[in-house]
Amino acid sequence: MPDRDVTVCNAMMKSLAEDDRLLLARRLFNQMPERDVASWNTMIQVNAIHGHLGESRRLFRAMPQRNIISWTAMLAAEESDLAAAKITFAGMPEWNVVSWTVMITALAQAGLAREAAVLFAQLPEQNIVSITAMISGLGAAGSIDEARSLFDRMPARNQVSWSAMIQAYAQNGYIDEARSILDAMPAMDSVAWNTMIAAYAQDGQIEEALAMLNQVPCASPLPYTVVISAMAQEGALIPATKLFSRIPNHDTVSWTAMVAANAQNGHGRAALGFFRAMDLEGVAADEITILSVLSACGHEGLLAEGWSYFVLLGDDRGMAASVEHFYCMVDVIGRAGRLQEAEDLIASMPFVPNVVPWTSLLAACRTHGDAHRGARAADRVLESRFGAIDVPYALICNAYLGAGRIQDAEMVRRMMREQQLGLGARRRRRVALSQSTDCFALEI
Repeated sequence: MPDRDVTVCNAMMKSLAEDDRLLLARRLFNQMPERDVASWNTMIQVNAIHGHLGESRRLFRAMPQRNIISWTAMLAAEESDLAAAKITFAGMPEWNVVSWTVMITALAQAGLAREAAVLFAQLPEQNIVSITAMISGLGAAGSIDEARSLFDRMPARNQVSWSAMIQAYAQNGYIDEARSILDAMPAMDSVAWNTMIAAYAQDGQIEEALAMLNQVPCASPLPYTVVISAMAQEGALIPATKLFSRIPNHDTVSWTAMVAANAQNGHGRAALGFFRAMDLEGVAADEITILSVLSACGHEGLLAEGWSYFVLLGDDRGMAASVEHFYCMVDVIGRAGRLQEAEDLIASMPFVPNVVPWTSLLAACRTHGDAHRGARAADRVLESRFGAIDVPYALICNAYLGAGRIQDAEMVRRMMREQQLGLGARRRRRVALSQSTDCFALEI
């Protein structure tokens, strides 16, 4: 097969994938009598972009030969899987600026700013992308002075760099400083505007967010949606609804914001009304939309509707029920007092349930007065508690007392005391560590 034909096929595969015709791109790849390294690299990249990390890994392992682009493409594909990215990075025969930057970005996005800083210091050639990644990572870690120092030392900045510094200030509560960076930008873009609007909204400065929103040229639905969500947090549904009506083109995110806003504020039927209007507008719901719909059904006691939306996820909407959908459905059923059905759903889940659904069932048992089932749910909560952030020890203790299991209730009380002592010890250790010399290492 002539090199020119291979190059043409590679371009066609990339074009098909960009048009969301990944299956056709795969078929073309499989039918190619000859492939070069670029063919394999293209398929690794497009599968990763479409969320098929397993297929990218399979292709990477099957490659007859690899170059630095192959390794970097695989590293970029694994950016959200830090453990795998570290292994890939360590196994690379050589590193280039791109691979260094991808690894730094992965560490920064995972909140490991210090590990990212160690790697950043080793970078042979720091570029605008790697420096911006470090600014974002330092901002996320709360190291705002270091982030600003790095920003000030940049030999050149792009729009992403400016937006990263605005975000670093905003997420640490320095709203005025974030605004000063925005005002100093040579040319404001939509990302910077949206970041600042979100900063005002999330800080509770709704009027400032609205004032800025009115200045944005050709605003997309995103900044409107951020302000709507902030209004909903304060229970201001009427202003949120008026703002929603101003959005020029409603998309999935903006509709979902209104469904969630009403569900969170106890207006379940209004939430379902927005959801039905969304369907009539022909806007596709996503997994988050359905979660808000199920929540609305639970708060309104609409069990039949909740079951219908849950069961028809695959047939009507082409999406598989996620872990969160199962857990939310347990809450819907439990709130309706159908405790046996809720327990049956937990038992039939296609994965090992964690503490969340058992806690929902436990709370429902308390509400509906089923002491023995509540004690059984309490057992499961204790068995599943490892790795959980919040364990409802008081609820568990009361469930055991209600079922007459006095010794188990005493055991839980001891756990509560130990947890309180452990929290105190951890706080003391954090203070001691903060006063010691920092020592960080990248483990790969």
